[in-house]
Amino acid sequence: MEKIDQSKFKRLTDDDRTSEFIARPVVTYWSDAWRRFKENKAALVAFIILVFLIVMVIIGPMLTGYSHEQLVGEVNLSPSGKFWFGTDELGRDIFTRIWRGGRISIIIGLAGAIFYSLPFISNYFKIGFKFKWCRNSYLSHDYYWMVWSCETCKRSNSFIKRTRLYHGSSCIGC
Repeated sequence: MEKIDQSKFKRLTDDDRTSEFIARPVVTYWSDAWRRFKENKAALVAFIILVFLIVMVIIGPMLTGYSHEQLVGEVNLSPSGKFWFGTDELGRDIFTRIWRGGRISIIIGLAGAIFYSLPFISNYFKIGFKFKWCRNSYLSHDYYWMVWSCETCKRSNSFIKRTRLYHGSSCIGC
């Protein structure tokens, strides 16, 4: 092997060491995520709509002063100053009923998201793929959802067939 002449090398001074140092601000994970989120216009619009819906399902039913079950006496009214979305065929305020139903829908959506993510959260706290049942839960999680949905569909089909509402199969592939 060829020897390299040591005279070609020299020690750097402090000025030479810092001359090529590129200073930039420290960016944490969350600050970078927030910056990217603010740049994404569609995500911002969706976030604003979601916040509006959540606020309205909380305070919407209280704005009119009617209960979602209360019969106000006037049937099938069109939207007006008194009933913002009108009334239904039983005389209930539609505005109050929509926001009350939205509350239930958001609760069901959050519960489903939490339930669906439980195996992934448990795998995180069990330190990855250390245990065999943790490895398999990623693969079998969708299988359980498929079996549950088909069983629910079959049960609802048998219920629908017993009633007079049956007009053919309502479940594809089950």
